[in-house]
Formats: sequence, structure tokens, C-alpha cells
Amino acid sequence: MLIRSLSIALALVVAQPVFAQTAGDQMSRTEFLAFGVALVRDDRAQDAANVADSLLASRPNDASALILRTEAAIKLGNYANAAKFAGRAYRNANSNNQKFGAARLAALAHSQLEQDTRAQLWLRRAREFAPNRQTAVEVAKDYQFLRNRNPWSTNLRFGVTPSSNINNGSTRESVTLFGLPFEFELDGEARALSGLQISGGVDLRYRLLRAQNFETQVMADLDFRTYTMSSAAQEQAPDARGRDFSDGTFSLGINHRQILAEGQRPTDFTLRAGQVWYAAVPYSQFVEASVSHTWELGPKDGLTVSLSHQNRKVLDDDDPTYSQIAGLSARWFHSFENKDRLSLGMTLSKSRSESIDSDYKSVGYRASYDIAKPINGMRLGFGINADTRNFEASSYAPGPREDNAIGVDMSVNFTNLEFYGFQPVVKLSARRNESTVDLFDRDYTSIGLDLRSSF
Repeated sequence: MLIRSLSIALALVVAQPVFAQTAGDQMSRTEFLAFGVALVRDDRAQDAANVADSLLASRPNDASALILRTEAAIKLGNYANAAKFAGRAYRNANSNNQKFGAARLAALAHSQLEQDTRAQLWLRRAREFAPNRQTAVEVAKDYQFLRNRNPWSTNLRFGVTPSSNINNGSTRESVTLFGLPFEFELDGEARALSGLQISGGVDLRYRLLRAQNFETQVMADLDFRTYTMSSAAQEQAPDARGRDFSDGTFSLGINHRQILAEGQRPTDFTLRAGQVWYAAVPYSQFVEASVSHTWELGPKDGLTVSLSHQNRKVLDDDDPTYSQIAGLSARWFHSFENKDRLSLGMTLSKSRSESIDSDYKSVGYRASYDIAKPINGMRLGFGINADTRNFEASSYAPGPREDNAIGVDMSVNFTNLEFYGFQPVVKLSARRNESTVDLFDRDYTSIGLDLRSSF
């Protein structure tokens, strides 16, 4: 068992309890508590429990006595009671060190009950009040052990992002359409609207099977984005609301990872199905299959190749449309001596659709560089991407259509700031799309705040 119990002596010394002498008592509470500590050291857990119960009889919310009672319950193998006492100790703690000791013991009790998700939550609380860096690292190692053992895995996401284009609108005020010799003026909703994007999501995983060379898990994913419009956007499109551009995706799937050859990394096979909503109205449904594999090209180099195929149905009561989208991507990555990481990638995709504006071929490129060593408490990452999308025809102009997009992004991970094991990450991005059909000329700039787990 990797989870390490604090000895009650350490927990109480770190907590630094202060008790007042009670008049008429032969032994002060401090001395009686120290006596209980000695009993635990001597493996006289039941006697220590009796001492703790005596202390709690007069002060039921005494955090130090509750910590003593927790440790005694753990030594007695009564983990359910230990979890309850530890929770009470945490709620009544009057110092950060007491909160740390109680949370660490609560995690131990829940882990012994194989309630790994609860234990992980308690370890995040313990990390928040860890007295030093070494102890914080130990908490992270315990968390990683439980994450590997726990069949359940939960990943939460939340972000707030100011954006210059929440509606995917055009940068132009008027455009040429259908090859006509005059321009059409775009209304406010068709042009780019600025505002605030609020996004969130949750990924749930449950491991069904695990063996030496394979693992199978089921998945449920939910993502949403909604918006608030800036005052300028509201003036430009007075009848629009931010929620008019909201979207959400829910999917269910299964993932199977298997080592197909000795000494190789596992290959991932994934199948999922889901639905997309736009403005709270069902928009499309999809089924997607993918496979990916990573090869180690050396001690510091690797190559990941992925294949995917998606069948999509765009919902329309009168005339739904169907698309098939195939994709191939490759990404090479290299780690330097200083732990910096360089990545270069390429993606090819082809969409065959009954809608000519969804029938295209595309090629995309991406390069990224992540700096491992924080600079003044900030870990930096940089990226640049470019892609070209070709359509054989367009509903808005005669002949083919070509879109060329380029984007840059930067992430700043503030490693000196942490809240229950999560660190803030600021992301800045800019992207421009230039099209032979000027309706699709678009610019995007955004700056967002996310939270990322530090372990």
C-alpha cells in the first residue's frame, strides 16, 4: 500500500495544539493527549481510543483529540469510523497543519476502504495545506498511485475566454456573392461579434478490464460553451443573445489499449457516438472510430500516428444531410537535455458530404515548443499552425473555394500559484482565415483562463 500514514506523534507535533490547564484536573489536557500519543506508539490502539473518547466527551470538536481518535481507529482497522473522525477533525481544525494531518488521514482511511475517488479528493485537500515542498510531493505520489488503481477517472474543465469572434462571423461588412457584380451588406449577426466565452466539460472513464498487456475502459464526455456579448456586439446585433451561439457535445464510447508487440507502446482503439447541440437545439449526430500508436524513435524522440473516420448526420426535419470524414495525422516530438519539448505535426483530412459546403480536402501543419523550466514562476509554451481547405464548389460563389488559415498561440502556466492541486493557465491565441469567398474571411483573438492539475 503506497499511501503513507502519518504517525500520530508527527500529526500532533505539526499541528502544535495548545490547551489550557483545567483547574482541579490531575493531568492537563495536553498531558492526557500526550499520554494517548504514547499509547499509539506502543501499539495500544484501544487504550488510545479510550483516551481520545474521554477528551472528546468534554470537547467533541477538539481537532487534536479527533486526530488521535482517527489514528487509533486506523490502527484498530476500523476505517469507516476513522474516515468519519478525520472528516470532523478537518472541519474543526484551527490551523493549516491540523487540516493537513486530518486530510491525509482521511485519505488513508478511504483508500483502505477502496473508496479511491474520495481518497483522491482528500489528498487534494491535504496538498493545499502541505507544510513543505517534500510533503507536497509525497501527497502527489499517493494521488498518482490511487489514480492508477482507481477504475474511475474524472477530468473536469472550466474556462473563461474573452473573444473577438464568438459567432464565427465574417470580418467584412459587405461581400460579393453568387458571382454577382455588386456587394451584399451583412447584417450584425453575420459579422464578427465580440464577447466572453464560458466553457466547461467533464470526462468520465471507467476501467472494465486490465491485464498485463491491455486495458479496456468505457467513456462519457460532456462539453459546453456559452457566451455573453460585449456592449459593442449588443449594439451591432440588438436582437441577438450570447446563448444563440452556444453549443454542447455529449458522447459515449469505449477505448481499448493493447501492446501488440513486445517492447512496444500500446496501441489505442476508440469507438464513440454522440450528439451536438447548437443554441440548445439538436444539430448533429456522429459515430467515430479511431486508432493511434506511438513509436519510440530513440531515448528522446517519438512519432505518433492516428487514423480516424467519422460518420455525421446534420439534423433537419425536412432534409438531413450526411457526411463521412476521414483523417490521418502524424506528430514527431523531441525532448532536449533541459527537458524542453519540440513537436511538429501534419494532418490530412477529407470530407465527403451531400452538402457542397461540407465537401472538402484539407491539410494542416502545427509546430509547438514547450519550455520545461519555469521563468519567474511561469512555464511557457508556444505554437503555430496553418491549414488549407479546398472545396470543389460553393453555395455562395461560382467555381471552387479555398480557405487558408494561420494561427499562433501561447500558454502561461503559473507554477507558483496552486489551489487544491490545480494551477492557473492563461492561454492567448490569434487566428486568421482568408477565403476566395470573402464571406468566410474571419479573424479570431482570445485570451483565456483555465485550471490544470499539477499532478
